Amino acid sequence: MTSTRQRALESRDVSCDTGGGESPTQLVRQILRHRDPVSQPASGEEDIAANVSVMLRVQPPSKALLMVGAELCERLRLALQEAGFEVTIAPTKDRAIDALASHHHTLAVTDHLEFVRSLRALGTSRVLQIIQITSGLDGELEAALSCGADECLNGEAPDTLLQARFSAARRMSDLESALRATFIVGHRLATTDQLTGVANRRFYAKHYPREISRAARYGHAVSVAMCDIDHFKRANDEYGHAAGDMILRECAQRMQQCLHRGSDWMARVGGDEFAVVFPETAIDRALDICRKMRDAVSSTPFVGDGMQVSLTASFGLASLKGAPKDAKRLAERLLSAADQALYQRKAAGRNGVTATKLQFGLDNSTQPA
Repeated sequence: MTSTRQRALESRDVSCDTGGGESPTQLVRQILRHRDPVSQPASGEEDIAANVSVMLRVQPPSKALLMVGAELCERLRLALQEAGFEVTIAPTKDRAIDALASHHHTLAVTDHLEFVRSLRALGTSRVLQIIQITSGLDGELEAALSCGADECLNGEAPDTLLQARFSAARRMSDLESALRATFIVGHRLATTDQLTGVANRRFYAKHYPREISRAARYGHAVSVAMCDIDHFKRANDEYGHAAGDMILRECAQRMQQCLHRGSDWMARVGGDEFAVVFPETAIDRALDICRKMRDAVSSTPFVGDGMQVSLTASFGLASLKGAPKDAKRLAERLLSAADQALYQRKAAGRNGVTATKLQFGLDNSTQPA
């Protein structure tokens, strides 16, 4: 029968390559391949893998926290560095907790059983691997694992085994970073307009109805505006698409600076068309913000290579003070009212805001601004 000490020394990763292992690109490719083992990876998946690999290369090395006795400290520090970790040495439990609070560490190595229990009690938003260093006595392995350690290593194990285990831990931290980076890249691509940096049409189509449903559920005010850049096509044709892209980017930036961070949001829903959502905002306040956005677009010319052009923007604003919970097609009706207000604004003269207050059972009131 295998003894406790022997089991503690057994390696789950038979490779003793201390410096290599799978590259971040290979890790991401494996993630993508495992989603559908039958089909071949698409070129877009290869692009994602390459992009994530670049993101990982420019990140600082994974950090390991080392809290062990003086007789083991230097040897374990060298083994961790050989495995690719940046090592933080903590002589006391309080110093270790402070180090974890100030910087994310992907690995903690300790010979203090009580520290393992404290780490697990803390909880972290990211993966923290814990390796308990043991002396090989019976019962140590079971005690460490029951306290929350992921791995146990005998402090007298050969350097090659220590480095192999630490290298496996580093590859695990690389995998976690790759997963996070992949998620961040995928989320940004799925929700953000690549040209302007604001939310895209897909994000708007998903979250705008939710904003309106939430307002109706709690009886809160909500406003939505549609915006067109006046005569944008003329400037785009005259100065070229690169200049047109620059104008759209700067327009989006100017308008977004007028919004309340964390509540108001905007999305690009067409070529030069933007939608702006004002949660819990009545018509007067939303109208004031739309005027600021209009002024932000028109007050300063757009200057680029061989271009200096002044442009204006037209806004159609629809607002709802409160709505019955059972109102049908509420999001669609509010958006239709904003579209109609924008049409009226253009018909009456551009560079302004036309606002409509949506009322149930009453005629909707419209006011230009």
